[in-house]
Amino acid sequence: DWEALTAAPSPFAAVRLPPSAAPSLEEIMWPDLQPQKEPPRDLRERRTWRRRQARAEERRSYLTRNMQVLEPLGPQALLAAVKALRGRRSRVPQFALHGSDVSPKHSNCWIVKPGAKSRGRGIRAFNDLEPLLDYVDAVTQRKNNQIVANANHWVVQKYIENPLLIGGHKFDMRQWVLVTSWNPLTIWFCDEFYCRFAVESYDNAAGALEDLYVHLVNNSISKHSENFHREFEAENGEAVRDHMWSMDQFTEWVEHQSGDANVFPAMHEKIKEAVRHSLMTVQDMVEHRKNSWELYGYDFMVDEDYNPWLIEINSSPACDYSTGITERYVKTALTDLLKVVLDWRPYQEQRDKRRGRGGDRDGDEPDTGMWQLLHRGDAIPAPKTSMAVDLAVTGQGLRLKKAARMPVVHVGAPAPSLDQRPPVPPRG
Repeated sequence: DWEALTAAPSPFAAVRLPPSAAPSLEEIMWPDLQPQKEPPRDLRERRTWRRRQARAEERRSYLTRNMQVLEPLGPQALLAAVKALRGRRSRVPQFALHGSDVSPKHSNCWIVKPGAKSRGRGIRAFNDLEPLLDYVDAVTQRKNNQIVANANHWVVQKYIENPLLIGGHKFDMRQWVLVTSWNPLTIWFCDEFYCRFAVESYDNAAGALEDLYVHLVNNSISKHSENFHREFEAENGEAVRDHMWSMDQFTEWVEHQSGDANVFPAMHEKIKEAVRHSLMTVQDMVEHRKNSWELYGYDFMVDEDYNPWLIEINSSPACDYSTGITERYVKTALTDLLKVVLDWRPYQEQRDKRRGRGGDRDGDEPDTGMWQLLHRGDAIPAPKTSMAVDLAVTGQGLRLKKAARMPVVHVGAPAPSLDQRPPVPPRG
């Protein structure tokens, strides 16, 4: 049975089955740990060792009871297990993206990004944990007998292993989004996006994971390739120049490949939904200044079933004229952006005032070009204190009473005569 499991494709690519012999009981009970036969001398480490020993003994007890009722795993049971795992597709939307399929093209690949860098710098792909940890230098160190983690920050996310390919090349979509207010949340969506292609043909084999021109589509990376200006042809005969496409070119390709004119509109609506929900989730976490706005660059990828997936959100997206596609896109989008931030706001304020007075005419809405209003939520009131009351200081000013005036005595004035003096009362 163990030989059958080893030869059969693993339902989970992350599971590494030994190629020859089955693991021993000690290896099952102590995964990634070497059990110590002698307790450590340090008191704190000894307590930790004893707790581990107790948990190991408990697991051994459970394993012994379970092994007594186990039956040999035959081919039918193995096929039933694989079928059950495949049935999870309907319940787990990202099932196919996580390398959990029995297809040999999945390699449990992960992508690593520096937390504070841009333009594709430092991004790598791995399908093995040890090289990934070595790359990010995620080795703990001991200082003053305390374990101190490395201070570097990295973003690790699952690599999409079933990407939609155009002409055999990987690509993503750069979508601009404008936020003119966070309270009320006001989101503007650019009607167009553009596609960025990898220079070399897609290959997720272990030997190609280090090739940035295969897995990265950033123009700041691709432009350094000697093949950057080399054209290639898509399946519909459309040429890809400078490894970029407009949205119109992509729309025609999708319709040609799928044979359905409704595929792209459905995909576009999912992109809008992802943009709306991503900003709504962080609305109360962004410090926003009045009379200001922010431009974001959303990156989406598409899987082989035409499902868009949000990869990352970039602040201050590139606005340079790197290719003919971006030159037309940036010029038009930035010009129309001024229409939104300068023309639409006065219109919105006047419309709110008229509606507050019961008016029913909104006037002519200004032209915003490529930008469409995707979402405008309700204003969120200022949060109250934990006592459910507004924190405020109320009261009245304090007025001090004037002190009684003392008699004025002029220096050098003549003393009163004896007749003017008050009588002295007799003693006793």
